[in-house]
Amino acid sequence: MAPRFRYNGPMRSRLLLILWLLGILFPMAYLGTRWPVFGHLFNATFAADWVHVVMHSFLYTVLGILLMRWVKPTSIQSSLLILGLGLLVGCCHEGLQILTAGHWPGWPAETVDLGVDLAGTAIGLILSWIWIYHKGHSPLRLLR
Repeated sequence: MAPRFRYNGPMRSRLLLILWLLGILFPMAYLGTRWPVFGHLFNATFAADWVHVVMHSFLYTVLGILLMRWVKPTSIQSSLLILGLGLLVGCCHEGLQILTAGHWPGWPAETVDLGVDLAGTAIGLILSWIWIYHKGHSPLRLLR
């Protein structure tokens, strides 16, 4: 009988975190320049600024929740570490966009994106704290 491979909770949440990070960091706009059908759909979807802000907020809110599974927020320092990691991912995301676009950044747009990324990470952190406070456990316990 072949041994069964079972995912444990921490393994599953790490895998989800890695996949989420890859999804955030993948240069979708660059893919749109190489694949015209995807580029048309991408540009039509993200033409409005509010959609761009909502998507960044969503991506980084989920990132904040996933990071809480990896870095336990037991102190102010660990919470600041989670926020710092969210900001670092945001800087990497913006840097990859700049590199794949082939032009120098427009500082106001990147600064707004980084602010939204940081706010989204903070929202994920706060939502997780509220969930833990009211339910007594992590919202990611479902991954166990």
